[in-house]
Amino acid sequence: MLLVSLKVNKKRIKIAAGLIGLLAIIAVGIGIGRPYRREVAVNLSGDGAVTKNYTAQTAGQRLEFISQFGWEVEEEPVEIEEVLIPAEFDAVYESYNTLQRAQGLDLTRYRGKMVKRFTYQVLNYPDSGDEVRLNLLVAENKVIGGDVCSMALDGFMHGFKYEG
Repeated sequence: MLLVSLKVNKKRIKIAAGLIGLLAIIAVGIGIGRPYRREVAVNLSGDGAVTKNYTAQTAGQRLEFISQFGWEVEEEPVEIEEVLIPAEFDAVYESYNTLQRAQGLDLTRYRGKMVKRFTYQVLNYPDSGDEVRLNLLVAENKVIGGDVCSMALDGFMHGFKYEG
C-alpha cells in the first residue's frame, strides 16, 4: 500500500484553484464539452458568390435556398418524409455522398440519424416537363444534402446546380 501525505495550506489551495480555473477557461476556448458544429460556406451557385444561408427551418427558407440555384418549384412539397441515413454506407450511399461532397456537403456526420427529406416538383427544368424533383435533406434546421433528379425510368440525378 502506498500512502502520500500532503500538507494543505492556503497557498496550495489558491494555486490548485487557479490551475483548475485556467484549465476550465482553456477547455471552453477550444470547445471541449460542446457539440461539434460547423457552419459551411460553400459556392454552390457557381456565380462566384459564396452561399452561406443553409437555414431550412421554415418553408420560405427552404424555397429561398432552392431559388439560389435558379429552380422554380411548387410552393408545397410533393412529399415530406423522415429518412434514416444508414450507419454504414453501401455503394449506393457512397456514390450519393460523393455527389454531396462535390457540392460542398457531406452526410457522414449524419450516419445513423433520422433527417427530413422535402421533395419538390421542379417547374423549370429544361425539356423535362413535370418529371423532375428536387430533394432537400434537412437536419438541425439546415440543408445537409440533396439532389435534382428525374422520375423517368432512364432519368438522371445531379447536385443543386444545373450542369446542362
